[in-house]
Amino acid sequence: MHMEKKEEKWSKPRASERTVDRLDRIVCWSTEVSINKLEKIRFAEVERERRNKRPILRYFLTMMLM
Repeated sequence: MHMEKKEEKWSKPRASERTVDRLDRIVCWSTEVSINKLEKIRFAEVERERRNKRPILRYFLTMMLM
């Protein structure tokens, strides 16, 4: 009986440590994902701005090639 109590005492911190480790991994993963997502959004916005600056040039080039 006494040994069981010791095992219970030891198992509780380990379980909480595992939970903290899991949460830490989830938080790290979610921040990596959000950073990647933000970089992709920013890159897409830059590309969109570049494309919008040259529609007239593209139009004239296509007309000249016809």
